[in-house]
Amino acid sequence: MKLPSNVRVITRGWLNCNSVLFLGDAPLLVDTGYETHTSETLELIEQNDVSARDLATIVHTHCHSDHIGGTHALRAISRAKTAMHPIEAAWLSVGERHLTWLEYLDQNAPFFPIDTELNEGDVLHAGALTLQVFHTPGHSPGGIALHCPELGIIFSGDAVWQGDMGAVNIAIHGEAAFFHARASLDKLAALNAQAIFPGHGPAIYDVAANFHRVRERLNGFIADPPKMALHALKQYFIFTLMLKDGIRAAELESYIPTIPAFVDYSQRYLDTDPRALLGRLLDELSVRGHIVLRDGVWHATGPK
Repeated sequence: MKLPSNVRVITRGWLNCNSVLFLGDAPLLVDTGYETHTSETLELIEQNDVSARDLATIVHTHCHSDHIGGTHALRAISRAKTAMHPIEAAWLSVGERHLTWLEYLDQNAPFFPIDTELNEGDVLHAGALTLQVFHTPGHSPGGIALHCPELGIIFSGDAVWQGDMGAVNIAIHGEAAFFHARASLDKLAALNAQAIFPGHGPAIYDVAANFHRVRERLNGFIADPPKMALHALKQYFIFTLMLKDGIRAAELESYIPTIPAFVDYSQRYLDTDPRALLGRLLDELSVRGHIVLRDGVWHATGPK
């Protein structure tokens, strides 16, 4: 699908979120990546024919650090208005670091004021295009997706990826999050979009088949919580290696137990200690080629 020239999807590796830039008199940006990648985000915006100083609106699909980390700096440069679902806007307003997963995954992102709260049914305007807001809880309670009916496209955030979705963290958000995630998939599938541009990874064109695959994966997790926990820990582990630009093998055993997510999931769902689980993660992920040991340092192999 060829997008119109005023819509730019800034696709990055799996570590950082994809961003979407709508050009025009009042440029609108969706999601801003990690704080530590702010300089790269600025360069990518400029490469797509927009001065960061001219940004008018920054929309966030949810509040995790890989989607909000660059906003504080961009807002200072541009004075852009910020927008987010009210659940997560409330968390940012009180400096909530647990529900936003910052403490849970040993990550960081500077918080900022939210100027506009986005609810189900709200409509944003990007030039001649309309962006319909859909509340998509599951991966994050205040997650949203944006549907552009003129283009037949969903900008899904982490509600759905190619063959997967952002981890559903029932340890923090409760087991109902599974069912919220499934309802969100069904809601977006009913739009019969021609394409999905997700928060991570490549664009999706086999839309109906992809929704089916992800729904079946989610049903498997609902039926088997330990399977869900292991899958989530693999996601967290790969992202951690990417974020740290690799971790020395000699340090992993002492570092992993300091991350609450690894302790919580290991004990709650897998009845083991995170140190004991580490060997399994290393074996399974290295066999599949997702991680590699080079000069005593474990690295994720995927593009950042």
